[in-house]
Amino acid sequence: MAIPEGGGLAAAAFMHHRVDMLTVEFNDGRGGKHGAVFFLPANEADRALQSFIQTPVAPRKIVETSCQNAPINANSVLVSSPDWDQAEVPAAYKTLVYEHVIDRLRRTKKVGHVYRDGQEHGQAGCPQYTLHISITAFKQGSQVKRAFMGPAGMFAGATQMVFDMTLNDTAGKVNHREQIKAAIRGESESTNVADKVAKAVAKRYSSALNEAGKSGAGKTEDTRTP
Repeated sequence: MAIPEGGGLAAAAFMHHRVDMLTVEFNDGRGGKHGAVFFLPANEADRALQSFIQTPVAPRKIVETSCQNAPINANSVLVSSPDWDQAEVPAAYKTLVYEHVIDRLRRTKKVGHVYRDGQEHGQAGCPQYTLHISITAFKQGSQVKRAFMGPAGMFAGATQMVFDMTLNDTAGKVNHREQIKAAIRGESESTNVADKVAKAVAKRYSSALNEAGKSGAGKTEDTRTP
């Protein structure tokens, strides 16, 4: 009831219809890292966790990912697991950032195969580039503040991320490093910041590819046997 402009009732309704977020991380048959976030009715996450606890864990296959003397897949990129050690970030945000980055890169023009961390390369060749993200700062905002504090809420309730992006190539000719900031304002869900991070990463990666192509550093041929 302390929220101005008669917002008390609406805020109560918003909080009443809250959801739980259940984050699951797993590896596929080729060792690739995956994650999924499930939005569940309130208080249902604990029940879901119990079902996982009761399920036997299958032994994980150790995958050899060495690319020494292996063919290079042109314009392909390995997205390594982000470094979260410098900031305390909820599990859902960690998973969403990684999955959105994978998805955005796959939809970016001129980008070849997108490899997941731990993925067995096999006949697909090895990645030409390695992309690493390190989160340096995180502030989780409030959708309630954004919705009911007017213009001030756009800043007080914003979810913010600051991260370093590093891009290297196998030939040692590309070493691109950049700090990027992302924030979600307005009445959207805070987790949407993950896609904003991903869009920024894909845009910077595309620019780095163009620069490498102009300088000749990115002209690595696909040496796989037909």
